[in-house]
Amino acid sequence: MIPHSLHDTIIALATPSGRSALAIIRLSGDRAIAIMREVFSGNRPLNEHKAGRYLGYLEVADRSSEQTARIDQVILHVFPAGNSYTGEEMVEINCHGSTYVISQIFRIALDKGARMAEAGEFTKRAYINGKMDLLQAEAVADLIQAESKTSLQQALSQLDGDLSRNFQAIKERLKHQCALLELELDFSDDEQFVDRRHLMEEMCVLEKDIESLISTFDYGREVRDGAHIVIAGRPNVGKSSLLNCLLAQDRAIVTSQPGTTRDSIEEAMRVEDWLFKITDTAGIRDSANEIEQMGVVRTKALVEKADLVLWVVDASQKIEDEDIERLRELKLSTSQEIIFILNKSDLETKFAAHKLGHQIEPENLIQVSCKTGAGLEDLRDRLKRYMESRAPEKEAGIITRVRHRNLLQQVAQHLNRAVESIHDQLSAEFVAFDLRRALDSIGEIVGEVTSEEILQEIFSQFCIGK
Repeated sequence: MIPHSLHDTIIALATPSGRSALAIIRLSGDRAIAIMREVFSGNRPLNEHKAGRYLGYLEVADRSSEQTARIDQVILHVFPAGNSYTGEEMVEINCHGSTYVISQIFRIALDKGARMAEAGEFTKRAYINGKMDLLQAEAVADLIQAESKTSLQQALSQLDGDLSRNFQAIKERLKHQCALLELELDFSDDEQFVDRRHLMEEMCVLEKDIESLISTFDYGREVRDGAHIVIAGRPNVGKSSLLNCLLAQDRAIVTSQPGTTRDSIEEAMRVEDWLFKITDTAGIRDSANEIEQMGVVRTKALVEKADLVLWVVDASQKIEDEDIERLRELKLSTSQEIIFILNKSDLETKFAAHKLGHQIEPENLIQVSCKTGAGLEDLRDRLKRYMESRAPEKEAGIITRVRHRNLLQQVAQHLNRAVESIHDQLSAEFVAFDLRRALDSIGEIVGEVTSEEILQEIFSQFCIGK
């Protein structure tokens, strides 16, 4: 297989596949305008030097009749090199959404030397051609996948360069100190351009700034992907009913027989501006049934990985020692916030919540009735407040990906070693070495120093037309 070149002219459908009123096909590369010029007949000739919109027809030679055949009436948006999304010559073909029309336009372009674009190749070319950095390129994918107002705002902020500017400021501070240290290496051992006490203070401040950024990862991930809620508790307390009520649909099977749910069910839901991924799980109890045992094991694993746990009990039943013990075990085994749901509150309440003592905070004790809907708005409000309480003070400094966090942790390690070198009164070359490595890690985050393998991993997650 011949490897693809970034100098090829590429084509892809930018709108969803299938029949539709309209479709957009993107063509980018050195021959994009030339290919269209050969088959377009419109109100005026295509100009490769000036952006413009053209109305006309795509026409090709009919091989059977040796006459010209019209494919479709289209609008072409033509962008010269340097002024397009990719930074290359680019044509966006607005055509009718007939699957036959789309296939014919692809056939024309492929016959004239274009090739099918790879996943994310348009954005990859935009990054390589300096139209955006790697953080902004990742924000494009986040923007396409945004499912809530907050995830949209977060992606737009990153696309606008807010996070990039944050890293650029850190980079400039590091470069300044590093340059002075490296200057010392060109002079005698006694010559110092950097006061070591001041340098140590600066590195400690930078290290705190980096740790502050790292601490935003969990919130950034929850906004981007949705906070993961796990509904857990003993069998037959109404966990599946709660899922159905929150989703406003009958997603899970509900019966009066305990142990109906054997496997987990995950669905997405929005609460105002926030996205949540909510999972219903098998009831936790001792059972001789092998399948039910497997469900319990899976439930416990999901609880450990959750961002938030909704622990459901039957308010119409008396509290048992098992309830107290389960909650105690839960609080010991997880660091997640736990909201205690007293379900079936429409019945006579026999569950003495005060016996739980200080294991649960009053604001995390909510009475609901899945039968009448009472208390569900209180629960939704509590979920909203959970997300609001986790938001960092500085909106511009939120990281959203494991890649960002891992590289920032490397930066923090290099800064820590630099501080240790200063403390041990080592020469400038040792300190400068760690500062250079910190700079390289920041360069990887924004894409200044990035391997092709990492780029492939990032852009392979994009859709084809972007």
